[in-house]
This record gives sequence, structure tokens and C-alpha cells, in this order.
Amino acid sequence: MSSTQERRPKDATGFTTTEEDTKPITIGEALEVAGDRLADKPLSESDVRAIQSAESRATGTGTNVRRGIAATAQAFLDTPAIGGDDVKVGEVLSYASIQLPHDKPVTPEDASVVRSAEIRNSPTLEASEGGIAVTISQAAAVNKSAGLV
Repeated sequence: MSSTQERRPKDATGFTTTEEDTKPITIGEALEVAGDRLADKPLSESDVRAIQSAESRATGTGTNVRRGIAATAQAFLDTPAIGGDDVKVGEVLSYASIQLPHDKPVTPEDASVVRSAEIRNSPTLEASEGGIAVTISQAAAVNKSAGLV
């Protein structure tokens, strides 16, 4: 999605589900929806790990993207002087689809990997309700039910 393209219209879950939509939801788009849902939530370690996992899946690198979304989120978390507790998930993910050097449709496998990363780094060992992992899972379900992945 380029910066001049408009986002797709969204339903109650935050994703398009119309039959006319033949393009699958990408990881970047799902991250943006998560950012919208979590606009006012302070950034946490589990959020950073979920973002890192999603970014790695989107780019296909299997490693951190230098100066990528996850690296930026980690820098905010590690350096209170540049944001720390004041940085919200929505601020980090607001333009995820155009910040990713490569993006791909969300698959159930992507959702599983992101969920594992979020849970492993959560103090409660649970995915947060309406959080990044849940949003990625919903996007994968939409893609799968539409036969797009």
C-alpha cells in the first residue's frame, strides 16, 4: 500500500470481508488495524515481540529489519528519554503497511507465530484481548475464509 492509497473500508472487526474484495489482508494492514484498536495502549515488551515476529514474517527475512517497525518500537521501550512509557502502540503501528520493506498476505501460520511471540513475552502468558496477536489471527481467518490464502 503506498502512502497515496486509501485504506480499505472496514467492518466491525476492522477488516474488509466483502465478496468483491479479492485482495488478501496483508500483515502490514493487520498491524495498522491493531494500532487503531490499541491506539491508547502503552507499548509493552509483548507488543514489541509480536511486532517483531509479524515484521519478520512479512519480510521473509527471519531476522530483525534494521531500522524497521520492531526496531523503532524496541528503541522506544529501551530509552525512556525518547518516549518510554508515553509511546502508544497506535503511534508505532500507524503506517505499518508502508513502513515494511516487503509485505505479504496474513496466513494462519503467521498468526500462530505472532501469537506465540506475544504470549511468551506477556507477564500473564496470555495474548492480550484485542491485541496484536488477536488482530493478526482475525486477519488470517478472513483471508482463509475468503479462500485468499
